[in-house]
Amino acid sequence: MKRILLTVSLLFALTGSIYSQSLTFTGSLQEARWLHESVLLDNGNVLAFGGDNGDLLNLVVHSSAQIYNVSTGVWSTTGSMNEVRSELASVKLANGNILAIGGDASSVDPIASCEIYDAVAGTWSYTDSMSQPRYDHAAIMLDNGKVLAAGGHGSGVSAELYDPALGTWSVAGDMTTTRGGGLSLTKLADGRILATGGSDSQITAEIYDPNTDTWSDIVDVMSAARENHHTLLLNNGQVLVTGSSTINSQNAVELFDPSNDSFTDSGDLQQNRGSCPTVLLNNGNVLIFGLGNFFDPFNTQCVETYNTSTGTWSSPIYNLVGTQGYTINRLNDGRVLLVAGSFTTGNGASATCWIADPSVTGIETGISDQSSVKAYPNPATNHVNIDLTGFGKTEVQLTVVDALGKQVVTQSINAQHNVINIETLKPGVYHYTITNSEGVVGSEDIVVR
Repeated sequence: MKRILLTVSLLFALTGSIYSQSLTFTGSLQEARWLHESVLLDNGNVLAFGGDNGDLLNLVVHSSAQIYNVSTGVWSTTGSMNEVRSELASVKLANGNILAIGGDASSVDPIASCEIYDAVAGTWSYTDSMSQPRYDHAAIMLDNGKVLAAGGHGSGVSAELYDPALGTWSVAGDMTTTRGGGLSLTKLADGRILATGGSDSQITAEIYDPNTDTWSDIVDVMSAARENHHTLLLNNGQVLVTGSSTINSQNAVELFDPSNDSFTDSGDLQQNRGSCPTVLLNNGNVLIFGLGNFFDPFNTQCVETYNTSTGTWSSPIYNLVGTQGYTINRLNDGRVLLVAGSFTTGNGASATCWIADPSVTGIETGISDQSSVKAYPNPATNHVNIDLTGFGKTEVQLTVVDALGKQVVTQSINAQHNVINIETLKPGVYHYTITNSEGVVGSEDIVVR
């Protein structure tokens, strides 16, 4: 179950700021969420939907959806789903619409219903329900356009197929093993589907053949227990297996070779990763985000890249703690959008989003300092002024996040009303972003004393 990943108390306060150029804040979601889904739409924008607020004492599961405009860096509201869904699965269909599959309405309330987002109309509508309620499951599109859904807590060995042409689900061949939640599905180059791990079978794997509608065991087993891990097809046809929520497996990496159905160890991650998806970059290498090292906040290595030629991971220096349960999408220009997630299990999710730009390297002070606005005094104690010279009476939106990326202040300001009360903020480093109708127009670090 993804909700039980990591609980840790933060015992530090940041007093400085060193970020890599390659990671910058972008527009925040209108609602904090994790265990959600996000999909790159055919128009190049990104749809995020579902998930929950991550607060186990006051859990709110979302039906809402938002769209990220890649040109402006701003999120806007689109049609909401008909049901709240967290720990759901989703697939972009061949026609560009999005299929939302199952999920849970609370922490243990699995859903069988499914709905489709019309990417043109911006609305959701019900489609056929699965025969088996599922959450924390996996789904993937087959080469024939159908969708395979498998796994999930309490679903046994069952799997199902969705036919978009008919709008119906049908029972597929049973898996050989009960996998439970936290499994991963990957489509191989030949169209077969690799299933790995899961809460009930953490070191085993099997392959689904769409031509025969049958599953077969892989004799070789993984070297590390895998649950809430991630798998990714590389350009060479091998599958990269990363991370896990199980103890002693969180930084383990291995490769699956479909030519001989074998697993081999690869270079370990530099930081532990659970519920941390990966993405293939334009150059064929791999990027992963994640919490990083809580106990070394000036070197968290919250972003790592995998060199497929050397089998090793590397990371610039960050003093930004990342998240788990986020979503990741490679944009059409090669940049990577990282959407929300949670810093500590049970203590609330984040609305913060980041852009990772693999084309930019090196270390600089501050995050993408956009000098059209400035904060003074800086450092500050009780109040800080935002210099909006040139904006006149036009209102802009101010968002302040702490070192963990959690929103602590959000308000509308203009050149005449630009004083921000920071008396309630604890000493440390914060980052503010200014947005208007055209997108992000300024951002800067501020130090609160």
